This record gives sequence, structure tokens and C-alpha cells, in this order.
Amino acid sequence: MKRKLKKARQNILLGLFGSVLALVLLELGLRLLTPHNKYYALYPNLNIQTEFIANQYYSGLPLEFQYTSNDEGYRSKHKLEEGRYGILALGGSTTECTYIGEKANWTFLLEEKLNAQLNTEVTIANVGSAGMSSEHHVVQLEKLEPQLGHVNAVIILVGINDFIKSLYSPEHFSLDKRTLLAKAFAKYPRSENEKWYQRTELWMHYRDFRVVRAKKRHGAIKSFVTTISKRRNALKNARVSSVGLSLNDALAEYSSNIQSIVDYCRDRNIMPILITQPTLWHHGMSEREFELTALGAYIEGDSTYSASAYEQGMNGFNNVLRELANDSVRVIDLANILPKD
Repeated sequence: MKRKLKKARQNILLGLFGSVLALVLLELGLRLLTPHNKYYALYPNLNIQTEFIANQYYSGLPLEFQYTSNDEGYRSKHKLEEGRYGILALGGSTTECTYIGEKANWTFLLEEKLNAQLNTEVTIANVGSAGMSSEHHVVQLEKLEPQLGHVNAVIILVGINDFIKSLYSPEHFSLDKRTLLAKAFAKYPRSENEKWYQRTELWMHYRDFRVVRAKKRHGAIKSFVTTISKRRNALKNARVSSVGLSLNDALAEYSSNIQSIVDYCRDRNIMPILITQPTLWHHGMSEREFELTALGAYIEGDSTYSASAYEQGMNGFNNVLRELANDSVRVIDLANILPKD
């Protein structure tokens, strides 16, 4: 009996030793083959072709669209490299432009137009991603620019996500480092994590797997369409509140983040190009137009703000950019150029 127990203990120890050794070898292999030692704003080497079944909600959109990224985690027909004028494009969903397809994406069209008209070859590296706000753009610029290199200008279409965040969280707050990195980057170096097990390649690969499954970014279109429908119905039936917006803290935070981007560019001889955020909100808009803004509107219970309040709030964020315009900071006032239709 004692011999059997001893043998069983030995087998258990050998099994544990073998498991630990296998994990160590797997860890070493992952560090050599696919290490997490760089920042990627988007998952690299994407080539997704799928359908967007929401034409009834957004007329004019293509039924099928393509979404690609290169091995550096940005979207462009070209690479940032010596001999080309490099532009890093930051922004949220209005820079990412997922569902309109790459041929209609404004950074692709701009890159194509500049290369046709200028003597200098241009690359516009689009790292726009839905939900990004100015806080994310600051850390994206600080991490990506030195890594990618060959960045001569930064173009940023920004404001709407900071505005929406201010509606849901009026008090000033900053994200902790790990939360900020996890949102700003699809992948980032394991050394950025605090706990020892989070600094292993095994943990980082597990995180990739978990994040991709949780987000199912390009595979949850049916769910997204359902969300659009629910939000539009909620906004249609919402009571318009007469309460005004209080945005002082949010605007101060936004101004600080934009100034950090401008300062970073100035210190590295990079041209900052700021684009004001156009939105549909305007005084006297129709019910149908108001429903179209459902994904950006704030709905609390059965109430929402008026179209005029949203317009004035968004104008406050755009004014932050307008006030920075000078010889070394270009501002494209797109909010005043595009018609509200």
C-alpha cells in the first residue's frame, strides 16, 4: 500500500513538473515567435470582407465592405517609410469609417488625391477606432510615433466621443494606465502590465483571444443593428428636457488633452492638423433627423436633451480646436463646411 502511495505521489510530481516545463517552453516559444513588444492601434494583418445589413437605417451604405490593416496595425495603401511624407490619422469611428468600405474612407480618398496632385508621395496611416477620445489619442501618439517613424504630420478628427463621454460622466476623471492602454491599443507590450503573470506572453495571448471573442468587432453586425433600432425607438419616445448641459470640467480636460497633442507635435517638428467634428444636430431639425443621432444622444430614463443643447455642446468642443489655429497649428473647420443634412 505504501509503495502504491509513493508511486502515485511520484507520478503526480512528475506530471506537475512536466506541465510546468511545457508552460515554460511555450512561454519561451511565444516570446521568440510572436512577442508582445510593440504597440498596435489595430490588430495587424486584417483582411475582412463582410456585409452590413443595416441599409434600412443608413441609406446609401454599401451592402458589402472590406476592412484591412497592414503588419504595423494601421490602414493605408502605402507604408510609412523614408522618402514619403507620412501622416498619422487619429480619431474615433468617423476616422475609422468601418461600414462604408475602404474605397469611400476619407483617409484613403485623401491619400489618393494627394498622391495624384503632389510631387511628393504621401502615406496616411489611419489608426482610427470606434470609441476613441482625446485621452486615447494622446497615448496613441506618444507610443506610435516613435515606433512607426517617418511621421511628418498628425491629422485628427476629434470631439464627438469626448462630448458623449461628458454627457454620461460629467465629473472629470482619468482612466488608469492599464484600462487606457487596453482601450487605446489592440495589442501592447506585456512589460506595460503591473502583475507578474500579466507580463507573460501566455497571459497576453490569452488576452488577445479573450478580447477578440468578447468584441467580435466585425462579426456582431446583427447585434449592432438591433442596438440601432432600440436606440432610435428610445429617442423617438423620449421627453426633451429643458435642463442645460454643464460641460466646464469636460471642456477643460479636452483642452488639456488637445494641447498635449499640439505640444508633442511642436517638440518633434510635426505638423498638427485638427479637424472640427461635424454633427447633424441643429435647431429646428425634424423628428426623422433627430432619430438619426440616436447612437450619440444621451437618454436617461425617458428623457433626453434638445437638438439645440446637443448642437451648443458639440460647438463648445469644436471651439477648443478653433482657438488653437495659428501658423503652426492647422485647423480645418469641417463642422462649418459640411451642411447639416
